[in-house]
Amino acid sequence: MSKTVPRTMTEVARRAGVSQATVSRVVNRNGYVSDEVAESVTRAIEELGYQPVARRSTPEKEKAPSPTSPPGNMIALVMLDDSMDANPTLALSKLRGVEAAAANEGLTVSITRMHGGDPLPLTLQRKDIVGILLWGRSADSALKRALSHLPTMWLSSHAEDGGQVVLVGNEQAGRIAADYLIQHGVTRPAFLCLSPDRPAFAQRGNGFRFGLHVAGMESATFVSTESGSVPLDSLSRSEKFRIVATLVDQMLTSEHSTDGIFIPDDQITCLVYAELRKRAIEPGKDILIVSCGNEDAYLHGLHPRPATIDLAPEATGRLAVEQLLRLVRNPVAGKRASVVVTPELVLGDE
Repeated sequence: MSKTVPRTMTEVARRAGVSQATVSRVVNRNGYVSDEVAESVTRAIEELGYQPVARRSTPEKEKAPSPTSPPGNMIALVMLDDSMDANPTLALSKLRGVEAAAANEGLTVSITRMHGGDPLPLTLQRKDIVGILLWGRSADSALKRALSHLPTMWLSSHAEDGGQVVLVGNEQAGRIAADYLIQHGVTRPAFLCLSPDRPAFAQRGNGFRFGLHVAGMESATFVSTESGSVPLDSLSRSEKFRIVATLVDQMLTSEHSTDGIFIPDDQITCLVYAELRKRAIEPGKDILIVSCGNEDAYLHGLHPRPATIDLAPEATGRLAVEQLLRLVRNPVAGKRASVVVTPELVLGDE
């Protein structure tokens, strides 16, 4: 007599026409789902005979929990600052990756915002949390102590030493930018950056200079000295324009005579385009630009659209969850590790 093959959450999601994350929310009764969607998922579960892992049993006795199964059913993602608000496309893609990887394991994701000095929210005191994902530049000591009993992964570049972290290849992004400008005949490249203290920007700049150095070239660097203590995300639009205008003037009046620029963030690229055109300089024609982030929200209105570097945010989110669960299942795997996701060049209007 043949055995019935257990149905999967993926099959339920396909039958109901929803994501795996939605099925997980219905199964675990965690998170908002409309009544209509819940009914559709429930109907698919009944039609397929799907049984969540925790409910499956053999005819003889209830199966013991798998030694590789997480002890709870939730991953907590803690937003430590407002950096995701400044990069919406990148942030949403990264969150899609986190949610998809979590749903594939039958887990839900809870997103919590915290700033330095905030009391520990009730969400992070739940007993069913299996691990923590941190997103931001730094976590205060009180938060780290409160979460020290849980496996933790950083989901972003941060200003702290050590720890488990999944990173985009920021230095590699800089080298890709250098190669692009060199291949397009640029001989006087420059790096223009609004917030040089931001770890990801600094790493991209280092990679850019290294890529040029290998080719026997040097880069001029134009960075803001007045925004060092103020996060880029906290600056108003008018402040950003003012600072970018100053940097563009410095670049244009320098002896370097820049003919190609690497800008480490698409958000800044929009401002540079505007400031160059105010000075009758045509981006892409008079000065070649390569940007970073591949965020359509910022690049959509630019003409010609510049080449940009895709940082693979969805893959970063997926990999972060996979590495977090590796720690959950094997706590002795180590307290320090970094995993780098490879970025890719996306050509603009050539």
